[in-house]
Amino acid sequence: MSLTHARALVTCVLAGLPVPIVASGQLPATGLARPAVTIATCATDPTQVRNVALLLASLRRFGGSLADVPVVVGVDESVREQASPLERPGVRLAPLELPVEARGYPYAYKAYAAAQAETLVADSTDSLIWLDAEILVLAPPTPLVLDGGHAVAMRPVYLRNAIGLAPDQPVDPYWAAILADNHLKAAQLPVVETEVDRQQVRGYFNCGAIAVRPSLGLFREWARQMTLRLADADYQRTACADGLHRVFLHQAVLSAITVARTSPEQWRWLPRECGYPLHLRSQLPADQRVTRLADLSVVLHENVITQPGALDGIEVSAELRAFLDEHRAGQP
Repeated sequence: MSLTHARALVTCVLAGLPVPIVASGQLPATGLARPAVTIATCATDPTQVRNVALLLASLRRFGGSLADVPVVVGVDESVREQASPLERPGVRLAPLELPVEARGYPYAYKAYAAAQAETLVADSTDSLIWLDAEILVLAPPTPLVLDGGHAVAMRPVYLRNAIGLAPDQPVDPYWAAILADNHLKAAQLPVVETEVDRQQVRGYFNCGAIAVRPSLGLFREWARQMTLRLADADYQRTACADGLHRVFLHQAVLSAITVARTSPEQWRWLPRECGYPLHLRSQLPADQRVTRLADLSVVLHENVITQPGALDGIEVSAELRAFLDEHRAGQP
């Protein structure tokens, strides 16, 4: 893909225009074998810069067969200098381009960082794995690598958080607009069970650790639709008037896009150990509370990993404890 082409695609995303999908299947200009996997993440503030440094260190140390996969890090201009040490062989820093409406909007940056990464790798990789900055890789994250039969690897949300629609619940204005953007009816959203509070909700998926087939353009469509929702002043004033609805808008939008553009037969549900919510461990059912950190491959820690007592009651190997002690300061 040329730089001009990449910039054109980013312009479409930021302008809210339909995104042309790059066909997958061509080899990069170098003629090298195409990488099966690329990982994408993002850093928008100093804490996330430190978290991405820890994520990268954990991937390279414990990622096994996936330890050396290419990584694209979207970097906000406010932390460009702090993030510069992250760039190294196999790690590409990509300036994060956000529309005005997305700046300061909770988690909106994820859609744009993921879309930019997807633009960069759409014709050179088969599985694009998004990992939040607040993640540790403790074993090869192979469930996130897509095979020929799957287009997405994901899990239901952890908590309903008053956002998810119960199966018998009328559609509220929040979801009505999102469904309309995707030409969906509520009945088309399959019922899933949230992983922590065990509630039935319609088609509502977590996007802290998720893999997509980049040729489908799901992440680019995510950014396009986020731009539509963020630019709709009336929608923001009414449907997103409270903090929860703003915080989880990005997740609701991607959930609807996934349902609209893929089929359940193309979904791979991630196992418990791949995307484990360490920060919610105390709220999990007793039989879901991990007792050995070594049993997990991808851990979402939401910064609790640095708090005293965060690993109380969890067996941590000497190697992993030494790694955490060495890197917890998070200097890139």
